[in-house]
Amino acid sequence: MKDNNVIDEVVVFLPALEIGGVERMTLNLAEEFLNRGIDVTIVLARDAGELMNEVPESISLKILDAPDPTRFSLLSAVPSLSKYLFHKEPDVLLSFMKHANITSLLAQKMSMIDTTVIIGERNHLSKALENEPWRREIAFQNLMKMLYPSADHIIATSVGVAEDIESYLNKPLPVSTVYNPVVTPELKKKSKEDPDHEWFDDPDVPVVLSAARLHPQKDFQTLIKAFSLVDDRFDARLLILGEGKERDDLESLIQDLDLESKTDLPGVVENPFPYMANSSVFVLSSVWEGFGNVLVEAMACGCPIVSTDCPSGPSEILDGGTYGELVPVGSPELLSDAIEESLSNPIDETKIRARADNFSVDSIADEYLNIISSVKNSQ
Repeated sequence: MKDNNVIDEVVVFLPALEIGGVERMTLNLAEEFLNRGIDVTIVLARDAGELMNEVPESISLKILDAPDPTRFSLLSAVPSLSKYLFHKEPDVLLSFMKHANITSLLAQKMSMIDTTVIIGERNHLSKALENEPWRREIAFQNLMKMLYPSADHIIATSVGVAEDIESYLNKPLPVSTVYNPVVTPELKKKSKEDPDHEWFDDPDVPVVLSAARLHPQKDFQTLIKAFSLVDDRFDARLLILGEGKERDDLESLIQDLDLESKTDLPGVVENPFPYMANSSVFVLSSVWEGFGNVLVEAMACGCPIVSTDCPSGPSEILDGGTYGELVPVGSPELLSDAIEESLSNPIDETKIRARADNFSVDSIADEYLNIISSVKNSQ
């Protein structure tokens, strides 16, 4: 690894610290930077989120005085962030979501300082934005076309995301692929706790697990329909961890399929890792992803995987199906077949744990620091 002594301080900008893959990844990376002697400050547009109490005391936390900095009005944080950058003059500013990226790039321009700005794209842009109202999609596309080329570097969370950024924005950009830093010693430690659900009391009844926001992107409708087919041949249970706007629709579907006694939506679980460690198979049914942190988390816990082959991330994580089952998006029949195959012939957990270690925070931090050092040395 290149010498990163040129990096004294890294500032990371996020809207808030809600439970999500980006937020957890940020905390993992920030803590690893700190362990390497780099000062880290996490700057939030608003004082909110379930992960606020998980920020280590050694990491500085700055809450901006921004008016109404909600997800879709994050631009209101530009003046406050610009003022902070002007006074702080950090070596590096990182951000990881399109709203935060646009805000960071505008704030850096307004501050007129030469802080290195590295943005991370964590989602498949074309898929994510085609689900936005068309005016919002056009606004985002134009802002990104204007601002993303001014970033000192862009880090994509998968090869598919990297290719999609350049294709969607139709511009040559300074893009590298670095996978997410998912696996930590803390994750492995937490996975050894007991899951707080009665369905794990009977080892003879397999539990099919999934975890994500209850959102159309995650396509839990297909998973529930697939499980109804599995239920015809297996005495199993389905647990879907998470909360979101689709809860009522999903509960209605569960009722229509007469699965109330075998399917549970317990909401957000503070520690999902024991659930992963004790489930028979983890299923990701998404229409699209940027990467799929939850797949790596489940693999690190030794849980076999079934995933849709959605753009983009799952196929890269599972190496084209070497480390888990891949099925087309939106097919309950093929998804149920893959779940049944995994229940009948589970992959060796040693193999999938070893694969998950490729996404350890230690190795991914090396890649981040290599890129940061390279960018700064070229300036």
